[in-house]
Amino acid sequence: MNSTQSGGAPAPDDELRPVVMQHTKDIAALQQDVGEIRRSQGAMSDAMIAMRAEATQWRTNNDQKTALLQNSISDLAREIAVRNGVDQERNRQSNERTQALKRLSTWIGILCTVLGLIGTTLFSSQTFDTAVWGHFHTHQKLESQSNALNQ
Repeated sequence: MNSTQSGGAPAPDDELRPVVMQHTKDIAALQQDVGEIRRSQGAMSDAMIAMRAEATQWRTNNDQKTALLQNSISDLAREIAVRNGVDQERNRQSNERTQALKRLSTWIGILCTVLGLIGTTLFSSQTFDTAVWGHFHTHQKLESQSNALNQ
C-alpha cells in the first residue's frame, strides 16, 4: 500500500495494517449499530402502526356504541312521548265522561225536583185527593158509636 501518514511522508505497510484493521472493525461495528437501529425503528414503526390501528378501532367501536346509545335514547323518548299521548287521551276521555255524567245527573236532579214540586202541589190539594183516591175503599168505614146511637 502506498499511503501517507498525516505528515505527508509515506508510511510503511506494517504501521498501516493495524490502523486499517481497527477502522474495518469500527466500520463493521457501526454497520451493525445502524442495522440494529433500523430494526428497532422498524419494530417501533410496527408498534406505532399497531397502536394507531387499535386507536382507530377503539374510536370506531366507541362511535358505534355512542350511536347505539343515541338510538336507544331516541327510541325511549319516542316511546315515552307515545305513552304520554295515550295517557293524555285517556285522561281527556275520562274527563269527557265525567262531564257528561255531571250534566246528566244535573238534568235528572232538576227533573226530579220539578216532578216533586208538581206532585206535592197536586197531592196536597183536597179536591184532587178526593177525586183520585176517593173511590178506593181500602178500609171498611166504621161508624162511631155516637153516630150509631143517634139513629
